[in-house]
Parts: sequence; structure tokens; C-alpha cells
Amino acid sequence: MGTRLLDDRLVRTACADLQPGMFVAVLDRCWLQTPYPPGGFLLRTLEQLRELQRHCAHVYVDPARGTSSAKNVASLAPVAAAPATDPLAGTRGQLQALAAGVEAAFRAGRDGEELPLAQLTELASPVLASLRSEPDAVLWLLGTGLKAGHLPRRALGTGILLGLFAQRLGHGATDALDLMLAGLLLDVGKLAVPVTILAKPGRLNDSEQAFIRRHVRRGLYLARTAPDLPAAVEEAIIGHHERLDGSGYPRGCRSADIPAAARMAAIVDAYDALTLERRYAHAVPAHNALRVLDDESRTKFDAALLQFFAHVVGAWPTGSWVQLDDGRIGIVRAQTPDEPQRPRVALVSDSAGRPLPHPARLWTPLRRGDILRGLAPGHFRLPKAIVGPALAAAAAAA
Repeated sequence: MGTRLLDDRLVRTACADLQPGMFVAVLDRCWLQTPYPPGGFLLRTLEQLRELQRHCAHVYVDPARGTSSAKNVASLAPVAAAPATDPLAGTRGQLQALAAGVEAAFRAGRDGEELPLAQLTELASPVLASLRSEPDAVLWLLGTGLKAGHLPRRALGTGILLGLFAQRLGHGATDALDLMLAGLLLDVGKLAVPVTILAKPGRLNDSEQAFIRRHVRRGLYLARTAPDLPAAVEEAIIGHHERLDGSGYPRGCRSADIPAAARMAAIVDAYDALTLERRYAHAVPAHNALRVLDDESRTKFDAALLQFFAHVVGAWPTGSWVQLDDGRIGIVRAQTPDEPQRPRVALVSDSAGRPLPHPARLWTPLRRGDILRGLAPGHFRLPKAIVGPALAAAAAAA
């Protein structure tokens, strides 16, 4: 097999000739058309390799960054393509591609370039379709299987939740996609906020608070670099920190002066922020986050929209950790239609943190008090040797 060198080190390699241990540096197509990170990745397993074979015919391998040589690939036995064993592989790929698209959009914004709105819309569309057909799969992966930096993860969380919210409210496909796009771009203006402020662990002073508040107008400016920006995207970005009592920013709008897209975005943004670990505040369990927002529904948030959002995500949202009244710990795998208090839970450990004998079984509460409380990720300890197999079994069980 002939090879072609790039950058004096990269070797063109047919995917059939790849082996675990090789570092894939360049694909035969745009990274955004695949679920892989643009910076390249190390092939670790045969499952990874078989998935790559479904996306590409050939790649360029960097021998210096791998643990397996690519210089004599012609002598290696090819690995036959095999069907995916991951039941969520398709949805996972969609989310990974969208995550890569968000990161590319943020890089463009950071470099002062036009935001690739059309590309983001194209990547968001299949995720929105999956939210309609299998919302629990998307939310499960968002909560358990998606690795991204804080800002891209926030963008994905608000985008996915706002898209789902819009769908359930009865918005048409175009309007729901616009709102999902708005969610992805709500915090794009934070690219202009100094990292020292974003990463500050303590309380911000007045000057630092002013920098944070500027991210709203800066975000709108960056979004407007893209042609044909939908009105709902503008409304959501400029209004997602406004509050019904006029205490929000940047314009201090009140009540009916806040567009519906902004009122929806305010709920989703606040909920997603509360459920993630931040430098200045610990993550709140998803169930508790809904209660926090409900406490402010008369003054800050649209009470009717918030009640509907809580029904959409469930009292115990998919992907959130819970503890049962007997001490067992699990993670919500799916919602039970029209019964937000009775989710299907993938049980992970007993009250002493030991693995359960049947991790693939999903449990559904019989009574309201069967679920004792929600747990914030990172605030309890379970061995990876227990969690990993339990989550894999749960993914296949639903």
C-alpha cells in the first residue's frame, strides 16, 4: 500500500489496516461530520476502531504520538467491520458531532470570525430529531456520557433542554430548531470575559460583575456576525438574564416586556447552571434545582412556563443521581410517561457502596417517598469499577 506523508510525519492509512494504539491525526473528511475531537485521538479499543471504519475510508496516523507503529501497516491483519454493540451509538455520535461544532463556533468567535451558524444548525437538526423520538437517550448521554469543557457543556445543556422544551410546548420543527440554536449560543459572549474572572472561586466585586454582565450584549454581537440570524435567537440571547421583577440585566425588562423565547431561556439557563459544578458554587441535584427555581417563580421566572418545564424533565430528571429510602444509589435512566414522580432508575450500588447483582434491571418507585433525595455528581464516592458496568448495562436495558 502506498503512503503519503503530511507534515513530514503523518502516514496515510486505510481504516481496514488500523490497529489499537495508533494515533489518528487527520481524517478523510471534515471532523464536524464525525463524532471525533478535531485535535485527533488515540485508538484504544476494537470498538473504537470499528466505529471509525463506519465513518472513514482512510485516515492519517501520527507514528510519534501512538503506541503502535503505522509505518508497516500493509503487513498488519485487517480488522473486519462489525455491527455496533452500543445501542446508543447513533445518538452518541450526534452529540459528539454537535459538541465539536460548538467548540468550532467558539473558536471562530474567539478569533473574531463569523459564527458558523449554518453548520451549527445542520449538526443540531439530528439531535433535535432524536429529542423527539428518544428524549431519554439524549438526556441520559448528556448526563453520563458526554465529555466537554465547561463552556461547551453549558452550551449543549441549554441547547438540548431548550430544544426539548420548545418541542413539548408545541413549537414547529423550525421554531424548535431556532430555540435550540439559541440555547447553544446563550453564553457565547463569555468568550470576551477574562478567564481570571470566569475562574474566580470567590465572590465577584462590582467591576468583575460588570464584566460578566457584558457577556449578554457581546454574545448578541457575536451571533449577529452570522447572516440571517433568527429573531428567537436574538431574543433569547439578549433576554436570558432578564427577570420578571425587573432585577435582571442588561435592560432590566419586566414581565410581559420579556419575550417568550427569553423567558424560556432564563429557566433553562438557570436550571442547567445550578446542576453543574462551578468555581464559585457546588452543583445542586437536579430535583433540588427545580425546587430552587420554583421558589422564585413568582418574582423571577414565568410560573406557567416553569411548571411545564418541570413536567417535561420530570421531578427526577433523566441522567440525575438519586438515593432510595433504603440507601441504594442509582441514576435515572428514563421517564415514565405522564408520571413525573415515577422515573425508571438504573440501580448502581447498595447502601454500603457495593455493586448490585443485577445492574441491568431498571427500578420504578411505587410510592412518592421511595426516592429519598437527589445527589449532586461528585458529592458522593463510588468506585469506577462499579459505576462503569452499571451505566453500560443501563444504557442497553431501557
